[in-house]
Amino acid sequence: MNKFSRPFGRCAIALLAATAIPLTSPPARADRDIREDRELRTGGGSERSRDDSRDRESRRTADEAARRSRDSGGDTRRSAESAGKASGGGSAKADAAQKDGQKDAQNEAQKNDAKRAEDAAKADADSRKEAAKIAEDAAKAQADAEEDAAKDAEDASREAAKERIESAGRDGGERYLVERGLDGRERLPGEVLVIDRSEAAAAVRAAGYTVRNAQSFGAGREALLRVAVPAGQNIEKTVERLQLLRPTASVAPNHIFRPSQAGASAAAVAPALPNAAAGATQSAAEVRRAIGILDTGVDTRTPGLARAVVRRQAFAGATYIPRAHGTLVAERAMRQGAPLAVADVFGADGDNRLVAPTDAVAGAIAWLMAERVPVINISIEGPDNAVMALLVRRAIESGITVVAAAGNSGPAAAPVYPAAYPGVIAVTAINDRDEVYRRANRGDYISFAAPGVNVVSQAGSYDSQPVSGTSFAASEVAAVIADRLTRPRADGRMPPPNVVLAELRHAARDLGPTGRDPVYGWGAIPLDPAPAVARPGASSP
Repeated sequence: MNKFSRPFGRCAIALLAATAIPLTSPPARADRDIREDRELRTGGGSERSRDDSRDRESRRTADEAARRSRDSGGDTRRSAESAGKASGGGSAKADAAQKDGQKDAQNEAQKNDAKRAEDAAKADADSRKEAAKIAEDAAKAQADAEEDAAKDAEDASREAAKERIESAGRDGGERYLVERGLDGRERLPGEVLVIDRSEAAAAVRAAGYTVRNAQSFGAGREALLRVAVPAGQNIEKTVERLQLLRPTASVAPNHIFRPSQAGASAAAVAPALPNAAAGATQSAAEVRRAIGILDTGVDTRTPGLARAVVRRQAFAGATYIPRAHGTLVAERAMRQGAPLAVADVFGADGDNRLVAPTDAVAGAIAWLMAERVPVINISIEGPDNAVMALLVRRAIESGITVVAAAGNSGPAAAPVYPAAYPGVIAVTAINDRDEVYRRANRGDYISFAAPGVNVVSQAGSYDSQPVSGTSFAASEVAAVIADRLTRPRADGRMPPPNVVLAELRHAARDLGPTGRDPVYGWGAIPLDPAPAVARPGASSP
């Protein structure tokens, strides 16, 4: 130790002693270390010093281990706390995730259920639609089969009727093949009627149509044409095209009319007679007092009818055929003593029923107009027809009174024609107790009532059995009107039709509600028990 080391060592010891820092503290350890170092430097290399050094080293190692242990424990606690926190947060997230998954699964299941329900509903709707389509197809097939069967039956019936007609020949008069149009009305097939000015025939031919027959009337100013339906057209289309071709013309199918007496047969009651414009030699003046009977031919074998019929003409063929219906109508008409001009407009269909085509009726009206009869009795009924309507209007405009049977189609039936045309006197039938005939038509067009129930022919028609119908009532009224129209007044003049009709309305016996009604019209017309003035050829009832 040099001279400087001792003072420094004493100073250091003195300093340590003065501070008196405990050994357990870090400063104390530092002091001990200094002392030990001094002892070593001063030659103290004793065993104790080495042991102390080893102890000191061991203590430092132990302190360091304790510190590491403390630090490790803190780290462990912090790790555990962090792990716990992490564990707790993960659990919450897991729960939330689980809930979200369950919700998603539930939504997906609901979507799948809705989709399956939608698919099932669509499949069910498709199944029902398919079933409906199958049923519709089956119904259509059935309807087509029924329609084909009906058409086959209709064709077979038509062929059978045609065969009967052909086999019958002409001995029974004109035979007609009858069909029903789209509107259900009866008509002759294959032709259309046109009434127009006389030059119409040339215009219709120039348009490519075939005119089967042209009949002039009205002093030659007008013509009635029978026009054939061209191949490839039906009657409806032909009517339409001819109407466009001749806008002022009356164009219509050749409809069928029947007697206004149920079940009237086409059987002849007397031999057919050749067609003739005149059946007797009476003067034109006598004919102008006659009742025009538009019906079947009349049997003139009885004396009364033989004298009464002053004109006869067939319009449905080449022969005049006396039949029961026209004979009884004429018999009732002659009760007032008027002469008769008979227009035979009837032929027969394949079932031997009476058929009056429109062209035959139109021709008869034109003939009776030319004969200038004061009254025309039409005891037939059928559909509204433009050609018939025009001819009836022409007759009324010429001053002729047209009387027609009201029809026997029943109380609920639609109006029949020509009775329902404006200006026509429509007559219903009553019995001897003033009760309306149960099958008589009703409507606002009914004008008067007259006996027509259970009437018996004195000439032997219908084998003298009672028959009923508005046909026979109409001819009674026609006879009364004709008698009054041809009976001179005090001034020597004949009364006009409107005056006679007004007198009859006033004199009619009201049978229904007060005034005119749809059952009896103005009421029962008064029938003169006997003609006021004897007529040539008249006979007692």
